[in-house]
Amino acid sequence: MVIDPTRYSRMDKLLRVTAYCWRWVDQARRPRGERRGNSSLTLLELQEAEKKWVREVQAGAFPIHRIGSGSTEWPKIRQIASLSPFMDMEGLLRVGGRLTNAALPWCHKHPLLLPPDGTIVALIVRRAHESE
Repeated sequence: MVIDPTRYSRMDKLLRVTAYCWRWVDQARRPRGERRGNSSLTLLELQEAEKKWVREVQAGAFPIHRIGSGSTEWPKIRQIASLSPFMDMEGLLRVGGRLTNAALPWCHKHPLLLPPDGTIVALIVRRAHESE
């Protein structure tokens, strides 16, 4: 991506900037008559911005190109093989395992798989800690 995440200290700000940039790109591709007016960002746009950043981080940290190409064979990596990783319907790498049968929401049963360090990961963790 063109946006430098190290310039932002809050995940919310990074997501808003990302969503506005993607909206601008989407609007620029449309003919003039089909363009929407400037309105506030929607929750869907913010969620899509977060998914784009998570995909970017996962692609840089894990060899997920094999999964995305339709291969059913997971690369043998000791650090994450025990987590039963899988690719969800949105192309995000998630953790499988024993929580599958727990009485929890799906996103809690199968959390996103993120590397241990990085700017985006630090922003995600900071946001989670500040919201609790």
